[in-house]
This record gives sequence, C-alpha cells and structure tokens, in this order.
Amino acid sequence: MEFLKGKKTKVVIVLTLVYAVIGLILGELEPNVAYAMILGALGGFGIYDKIERNSEE
Repeated sequence: MEFLKGKKTKVVIVLTLVYAVIGLILGELEPNVAYAMILGALGGFGIYDKIERNSEE
C-alpha cells in the first residue's frame, strides 16, 4: 500500500464526486442526495487541503 501513501483521501474524494455527478446525470440519485454528496466531497477536500498546509509548516 506504499503507492497509495498520501493519496487515499484524494482518491475517495474524486470517486465520490464522480459517483455523485454520474448518478445525478443518469437519474440514479435524487438531486438533493447528489448535491449533498458533492458538497460533502468538496468540504472534505477543503479540510484535507488545510491539514496538508498546516503539516508543511
């Protein structure tokens, strides 16, 4: 699992975004569920970015 070191969070965020957008386009997810997933993933990315910036200092 060394090749995923430091990338697992990014992979989960990207896969969540892809799943939500495709589910919304295909009609498999209700819009409110898809939007909640998208906002959750973007929030997760914001938290991840903040943690990464603090760890560099």
